[in-house]
Amino acid sequence: MRDKGHVSKSRRRFLQAVPVAVAGAVTSTAWAQQSTDTGSVTADTVRAAEAIDGVKFTSAEETAAIRGINNNLAAYQRVRDMKIPQDVEPAHIFKPWLPGTVQKGPAMPGAPIRYTRQPATLIRPANLEDVAFWPVTKLAALLQRRMVSSVELTRMYVARLKRYQPALNFYVTLTEELALKQAVDADRAIAAGKYKGPLHGIPWGAKDLFATKGIKTTWGGEPYVDQIIDYDATIVERLRDAGAVLVAKLALGALAQGDRWFGGQTKNPWDGTQGSSGSSAGPGSATAAGCVGFAIGTETRGSILSPAMVNGCVGLRPTYGRVSRYGAMALSTTMDKVGPLCRYVEDAAIVLNVIYGPDGRDESVANLALEWRPEASTVGSGMVRRALWPLSNYKIAYILSSFSNPGSRGGGGRGAAAAAADEAAAAGAAGAAGAAAAATGAGAAGATGAGAVSTTGRRGGRGGAPLTPLTPEQQAAAEQQLQAAREAYADVRDVFTKLGAKVVPIDVPPELNQIAGALNLILNVEASASFDAATRSGEVDALATGTSRSSWPNTFREARFVPAVEYIQAMRARTVLQHHMDAFMQYDAILSAGDPLSSVSNLTGHPAIAVKCAILGGHPRPLVLTGRLYEEATLCRIALAYEQATEWKDRHPSLAGLG
Repeated sequence: MRDKGHVSKSRRRFLQAVPVAVAGAVTSTAWAQQSTDTGSVTADTVRAAEAIDGVKFTSAEETAAIRGINNNLAAYQRVRDMKIPQDVEPAHIFKPWLPGTVQKGPAMPGAPIRYTRQPATLIRPANLEDVAFWPVTKLAALLQRRMVSSVELTRMYVARLKRYQPALNFYVTLTEELALKQAVDADRAIAAGKYKGPLHGIPWGAKDLFATKGIKTTWGGEPYVDQIIDYDATIVERLRDAGAVLVAKLALGALAQGDRWFGGQTKNPWDGTQGSSGSSAGPGSATAAGCVGFAIGTETRGSILSPAMVNGCVGLRPTYGRVSRYGAMALSTTMDKVGPLCRYVEDAAIVLNVIYGPDGRDESVANLALEWRPEASTVGSGMVRRALWPLSNYKIAYILSSFSNPGSRGGGGRGAAAAAADEAAAAGAAGAAGAAAAATGAGAAGATGAGAVSTTGRRGGRGGAPLTPLTPEQQAAAEQQLQAAREAYADVRDVFTKLGAKVVPIDVPPELNQIAGALNLILNVEASASFDAATRSGEVDALATGTSRSSWPNTFREARFVPAVEYIQAMRARTVLQHHMDAFMQYDAILSAGDPLSSVSNLTGHPAIAVKCAILGGHPRPLVLTGRLYEEATLCRIALAYEQATEWKDRHPSLAGLG
C-alpha cells in the first residue's frame, strides 16, 4: 500500500526546494505567455545543429524553424530556473518486462526467510576477530543465542575498518556513534525475546550515495564533500527496521564512476597495490576484507559485478525495479539498480529479502514475490541423502568464447573499458580509472580491472601512452596464467554437469551487442540531466581537476548535444533489445567468465550474480551468472549449489602487510 503520509512529506520537501516565485509561476498563465528572446539562434547556428542531427533543411525551412527554436530556448530557461531537486524522477518509468508477461506477486519484504541453521555445537572463538569472514548465517546464530553481543561484533568490525583504512581507503565516513547506539538497541531487543531475523545486530556498510539523515552523503565527488541529506534512503530504513547496524558509509568512485574518489583510490584487499574497481569500490573491498558483515552497492553498468569480481566476493545485481532507489543518488534513472555485496550467496539472498519490494516512493519497483527456497540447491551431505543431482531440473548455458578466452586475470569479456584499465594497471599507471572511463565515454561501470597482463605482447599506460613490448619471460607468464584460467573455467563447466544441470555452450547473438553498443547515449543523457545544475554552475569541474580525476564533466557536456529525438529513438531501440534478449534468455542461468553481457543486461534490466571460481596468481577469478527477469531466487539457488560444491567460498584475502 502506498505510504500516503510519506508521499505527502516528499511532496512538501520537493515544493520547499523549488523557489517560491518559480513554483507560483508554474501555474500562472502569464508565465507561459511571457516574451522570449528571438535573436539568440541564427541560421548559422541551425546549420551547425543540422550536422549534429544528421539532417539537411532548405534555407526557407531553417528560417521557419528559427522562431520556434528561440521560443524553446526561453522555455528551457524557465525549467532551469525551477532548480529541480536531484532525486526527482522523470515523468516516465522504465519497466523491464514485456507486454503480456505474467508476473507473480505480491512482494513481502522482510518476511521470514529460510536459511541455514547452525548446529548446537557452534561455539564462539576465543578471539572474536576469527569470525570476521563468517557468513551472516553463522554470525546470526552467535547473536540469537547471545554467545556474542551486537556491541562486541560492531566494535570488532569498526576496529578492522580503522586498521585497514590507511591501506585500502574503503570508507568515507565511519558511523561509529550511530552504530554503537543501534547495536545496544539490538542487544536489548534480542535479550527481550524480540529477535527480528538473521540481520538483527549484523554490522553493515552503505555505499556513500545512499541518504543517511544527519550523516554526510558525499557521492564520492569533490563538490559534495559536506553534503547532508535530511532523510534516510529506503534501504537504510529497511535494514534499520531489520535490526542491522550501520557502521560506515563506504567509498565509491566519484558520482558512481570507477574506484577513485575525492579521498583517493580504494584498493583491493588481495593486492593493496591495485584498485578495487567500481563504482561500488568500498562495498567490494570492505566486504572482501572482512570489515563488514555485508554491504549495499548500486549498479548502472557494472558497478556491483565489477568490484565483486575483482575483490572476490558475491555481488548480486537484482532486476531493475526490484529494489527501491529512493534516497540513492540518481545517475541513470532507467538503469540504476540497488543490490548487496556479501561473502556468501545465501547472505545475498537474505539481504535481498529485506530490501526488495515497493515502498510507495519509487514507482519503478515491481510488486512481485521473491520465492527463496535454498533447499532446492543444497549439496554436500544433504545432497547424498536426498538427491545426487540438485540441479537436475535446470538448463544452464555457458558463453563459449568467454570460457575459451577468459583473459589473463579476473574478468574476461568485460569489454573495452575494462581492457583499457587492465592494460593501464599492468603498466603501473596511476590513472586506470580514467582510462576505463575514456574508453566508453561513460564511466558508470567503473571497471578499473584486476591488473591483467596483456597477452598481445604490449603494455599500455593511461590515455594512449606509448605501448612497450612484454619481455619473453612476461609473455610466457601471461600465457601460462591464461591457460590456468581456461582450465579453471573448464572445471566450472564440469561442476555444473556433476550437479546434474543440462549444460550447453552458446554464443551471444551479435545483434545483442550491436544494439546495446548504440545505446550508450541513454546513460550519458540521463546522467547529464541528473547533474545539469552542477554542470551549468561549473561545480562539476572540480571532479576533473580533483583527486577523483573523473571524466564525468566532459560526458555531461557532450550529452548536451544529443537531440531529444535521438534519445527517444534510443529508448525505442531499447525495446527492440528487450525482445531480442527475451528470445535469447531461454536458460535458467547463463555462465560467463567476467561479464560480457553487462552492456546488454543492464539495458534490459536482467539480474546477475558474481562468485569466485578460482584463485590464480593470488587473485580471485570471477564466475558471473545472468538470469531471467525477477528470478533472483533461481539465480541464487544455482549459484549456491556451485558455491557449496567448491572450495572457493572460504578462500579470503590474507591482508598480509595491509594493517
